Amino acid sequence: EYGGTEGLVTLEDVLEELVGEIHDEHRQADAQTFVQREDGSWLVDGSVAIDDLVDRFGLKGEPLPRDYTTISGLVLAELERIPAAGDAVTWRGLRIEVVDMDGRRIDKLLVART
Repeated sequence: EYGGTEGLVTLEDVLEELVGEIHDEHRQADAQTFVQREDGSWLVDGSVAIDDLVDRFGLKGEPLPRDYTTISGLVLAELERIPAAGDAVTWRGLRIEVVDMDGRRIDKLLVART
């Protein structure tokens, strides 16, 4: 009768305990997904959402393509092939270079304004 609340457990908390971290496309990008370098360029995780990239670089205007949702998907769509480290594309005033691959998955990219 004099109980208190110790904490709150959500369904997502329970599922994450069972299967591991669940990616939530509505959750803000982790600070580690964007690392600014001394030269002003950014080292970016390949799984970063295009929306987060647009927000980070203030690229408003044209509607975003919906064929892909991540920066890796953007690079794949622009190149029309599996990239190799060193491949680069230019998109909306940004140069996006593949820095690291994990097998066939784009792991890290270097993003700089052109």
